[in-house]
Amino acid sequence: MNRVVPGLSALILMGMSTAAEPPPPPAPPLPAVDVPPPPPAPPAAAVAEVPPPPPPPPVAVPPPPQAPPAAAPGKAQEVGATAPATKNPWTFSAETSAGYDSNILLESRQSPSATDERGFAWTGSARAGWRAGDAVGREVGVQLIGESNRYPTVHEADLDRIGLVLNGRVPVTAPGIGRADLGAVASWNRFWLDHQTSAEAFSGSVYGFKVYGQHIDVVGLGLQHLRYDEQASEGGWLADATWRHWLRFSPDNTYRRVELSLRGARYVAEDALNSYRAVVPGLALMWRVGTKPGLGTVDLGARGSAEWRIYDQGPPGNADERQVIYTLRANADIWICANATLGPYAALGRRRATIDTDNYDRAQYGLRLAATW
Repeated sequence: MNRVVPGLSALILMGMSTAAEPPPPPAPPLPAVDVPPPPPAPPAAAVAEVPPPPPPPPVAVPPPPQAPPAAAPGKAQEVGATAPATKNPWTFSAETSAGYDSNILLESRQSPSATDERGFAWTGSARAGWRAGDAVGREVGVQLIGESNRYPTVHEADLDRIGLVLNGRVPVTAPGIGRADLGAVASWNRFWLDHQTSAEAFSGSVYGFKVYGQHIDVVGLGLQHLRYDEQASEGGWLADATWRHWLRFSPDNTYRRVELSLRGARYVAEDALNSYRAVVPGLALMWRVGTKPGLGTVDLGARGSAEWRIYDQGPPGNADERQVIYTLRANADIWICANATLGPYAALGRRRATIDTDNYDRAQYGLRLAATW
C-alpha cells in the first residue's frame, strides 16, 4: 500500500485552503503572499485507495487586513475604518497559470510509471465576491468560486470544483490587549475528478488577529469534513490550530514582511489506517519592489515549510509510518497595469517516509496571469 499517492484528497484540501479565506480587507488586489504553483494532482483512476488529506497550507487561516499602526485614542475610529460606505462592494477576479509538472500523480521514485506522469499543467479560476462593512471595522462577505485544473498527459488527474465562502469580522476591545479583531469563515466545496463527481467538503474556522506597530499576530482554529462519493471509509474530520506572526519592515507596509507560522493538525478518518497527527512550521518572505500596484511594480515571494506527520497505524507489515513533507516555493508577480500581474513561479516538493516506497520528489514551474476588477 502506498499512502503517498496523495491525489484527490490532497488537492481538495489544498484547494480549500484558499477557498476558505475571506476576501482581504481593502488592499492591492493581487496578494502575492502565497506562491501559486499548479495544484497537485489526484491519483490515477486505477488507484483504489484514496489517501488521507494533508492539513491545509498556512493560508488556511484568514490573513489580517492591510492595517495601519496603532493610533492615538482620539483617532481610534479612523484606524478601524476599513470599509467606507462609498467603496464598491463587488470584486471580480480571475487567474490562469500554465507550466511543467515533473510528477503529476506524486508517484514514488521506485514506481516504474513515475517517469510517465510528467507534463504540461494548466489551471484557471474565477471568483465573484461581495463585501460590506462600516467605519468601525465590522464586515461581512461572500464569495463564489469556480476552478478547473487540466493535465493533457494525465487526463485522470483533471479536477474541477465550485465553492461558496461566507465570512464575517468584528473589532473588539479588551483590557490589557486593546483593539483586536475576531472573525469566522464557513465554506462548501464540490469536486469533480475526470468529469465525474467525486467529493464534497465543508469547513469552518474562527480566528483573531492583533496589530501592534510592525507586528501582526494571527491565531485560528479550524474544522473540516471531507466526504468521498465512493471511498467513504477514507473521509473524515480534520481539526487544526494555527499561529502566524508577521514582521513588517515598516508599520504601514504589509507588502514587505517576514512571516513565521506554526500549525498543529489532527485528521480522524473512518479508517484508522488513514488517521494521523501533524505539525507544520513555516517561514515566508514577501517583498514589494515599488510603492503601489501599477506598471513597473514587482511583488516577490518565497515560502518554505516542513510537515511532520505520524499515522495512527502502519500498513500491513509495518508497525507505524512517519513522514516529512518538504515544500519550497517562489514567485515574482510583475504588475502590467493597475489591476493585473504576470510572472513566473517555481515550486519543489519532497516526501521522506519510514516506508521507502512512499518517497517522492516533484518540481513545478511556469507562468501565472491574474487580474482583479
